[in-house]
This record gives sequence, C-alpha cells and structure tokens, in this order.
Amino acid sequence: GAWPALITEVEQRYGSEVVLIADGFQELYARLFDGVHSYAILDWLRGLEPAEVSRAAQEHFTAAVALARSQGRVSCVTVMPGYDDTKVRSPGLRVPRHDGQLYRALWEQAIAADPDWVLITSFNEWHEGSEIETSVEYGDLYLRLTEPFARRFTALPPRPVSRPQGPRVPSRYATELGTLF
Repeated sequence: GAWPALITEVEQRYGSEVVLIADGFQELYARLFDGVHSYAILDWLRGLEPAEVSRAAQEHFTAAVALARSQGRVSCVTVMPGYDDTKVRSPGLRVPRHDGQLYRALWEQAIAADPDWVLITSFNEWHEGSEIETSVEYGDLYLRLTEPFARRFTALPPRPVSRPQGPRVPSRYATELGTLF
C-alpha cells in the first residue's frame, strides 16, 4: 500500500516528531497512524434528536477511544454545533443545532469518553453551517458554550500514548492496506 511508504518518506523528510492522525475508525488505521479520528460525524448524527445524539455519541466515542487505546494511539473525538450545506450543495445535508443542545450533548459525551483530543468541526466552515465563530445568526453562543467544556476537558489528567516503533504495519496487513488506500 502507499501509506506505509508515504509515512516513511514524511518521517525521513521532517523527522519523527510528526504526528499523523487518520480520518476513520478502523483497526488498520490505528495500527498504521499515530491516532484516529473522524472529521465529519454526520453519518450517525443525521436525523437524531438531542437525547438520541447523547446515546449515539456515547456509543461512538467510547468505541473510538477504545480502538485507539487498544493500539496505544492518540484517541480523538469530534464535536460540532450542527451542519447545513444546503445553500451550497443540492440536495445537501442538514443536522439541526437545536439551540445548542446538539453541541452540548456531543461535548458531554466527548468528555465522558476521556479521549486524548477533542476536535471541533468547525471554527469557521461557513459553507457547511458548522461554524462556532461569532455570527449574526448565533452571536457568540457557541464560543460561550465551548469555554466551560474546554476547561473541563483540559482539566482531565493527560494520558501517555506510544509512538509506533519499527514498521508501522506488519507485512500480513500490507495487502489489505493496499486495497484501503
């Protein structure tokens, strides 16, 4: 597969301090990269009410953290205020914000899952309607919501993670990885 060679090249060029996080929760990604995350969590958020979001986030975030930890990697979960790209895509996709309830539910479950990182999608992706930046529509609501959750998260004790040593992917996975990438 191309990824092991590309990772080796990046590390040779820029040094081993580069941290490579894969977009996707798959065991092979957790073996190959320094961590795993999912930028867009829309596939399981779509159509859910806030109470359902909380249950789904608990399931997904717990599984994501467990996967990363099973390989000694960085665990990342994603929170977002909502999503609406219907002004730039047809038919587009819309995940309602529910007056901040969606964002709160995701943050609560993110903190409960105890990941290494929490990623916010996004600060200013205006075309996706996922921004937390101050806006005419929402004022500074999402910045105010972020602050106490970020404080709670950063107050958690850090957890050591390991760096891959030697070949990141045993040869038995090379064929399978080649089909993934």
